[in-house]
Amino acid sequence: MTYSEKYVEVLRDNDFKVTIPRVKILEVLDSSLTPLTAQEIHDRLAEHGTDLATIYRSLNKFVDVGILKKLDFGDEYSRYETANRDHHHHIICLSCGKIEKIHHCNIESMSGLIKESTGFTVLSHEVVFKGFCIDCNKK
Repeated sequence: MTYSEKYVEVLRDNDFKVTIPRVKILEVLDSSLTPLTAQEIHDRLAEHGTDLATIYRSLNKFVDVGILKKLDFGDEYSRYETANRDHHHHIICLSCGKIEKIHHCNIESMSGLIKESTGFTVLSHEVVFKGFCIDCNKK
């Protein structure tokens, strides 16, 4: 199954009209190694003539139905990634803005302790690490 076929199916399964801009947005996010801002998606789709307003509308609708995850790293930008990715966290360089995925997570093992101490049942969690990348550490 190609990316296009995959996302045509995803759109139909979620009762969306299948349009080229919607499919392309999902393809761009699925092929990206890092979460992207709406502007970064727009830049990658420049040759297709997809306007920024369409991208924002689509992103918000996709987040609402759970196709995408909206990430807030504490700066002025929202970033997006496909929701079907493996569980991971992110680390962000405070100097250059580089973003990397972190696949190690032992927070799940804390769920029992959290429930004991707070009474909450943990359904999900988000962790963002911040620091300086190797290149910026050398400066």
